[in-house]
Amino acid sequence: MDRLPPRLQMFMAGCPAELEAKRQRINCRQVVMRTVLALAEGVRRTAYWNLAPEHPGPVDHLQMMHLMIGKLPLLGYCDGELAVRHPAADSFALLAEKTAGARAVSRVPAGSRPGLHAFEIERAGREPLLVLWDHRDPFDGEDEPPVDVSWPWPAAAATVTDVFGRTWTATSQYGQIRLPVSVTPLFAETPAKS
Repeated sequence: MDRLPPRLQMFMAGCPAELEAKRQRINCRQVVMRTVLALAEGVRRTAYWNLAPEHPGPVDHLQMMHLMIGKLPLLGYCDGELAVRHPAADSFALLAEKTAGARAVSRVPAGSRPGLHAFEIERAGREPLLVLWDHRDPFDGEDEPPVDVSWPWPAAAATVTDVFGRTWTATSQYGQIRLPVSVTPLFAETPAKS
């Protein structure tokens, strides 16, 4: 394994912990990006096809199919029960919560930043949701610093959540919020009224 490039090692059983963590982060990002891109093209419903391994028994990690898809399930087994929740499961659940009631998903022109992906999701009974990320290499892109993006915002603040569930408040100034946009998708929405 140590003679293989890191981009391949990360898909192998027993890879170094830092590569496993990187692959998990890539999977979290990709499940959100690919779903939002599909929704913006008119797909009305999606399902994650690799929910869990087919059975709780041992898996032959030397099979080609394991190298291709063996690390993509959202859930895993522990003592014969589907009790392991991989990080992408949380990102998928967050995406489902944020897009619940979606009526339309539209790509928003990103102005002078050609790599910026911006989408507005119109939701029933809720304020619109903004989804942003910067198009970068999935493997090396997280090592690049975020770019500051100013975005028109009608409210006094925005609740911003990344695909890993980290949340913060962005305060609007002069009708704009500033966001640190990177390869990690961000969800921005008007804070819920208390």
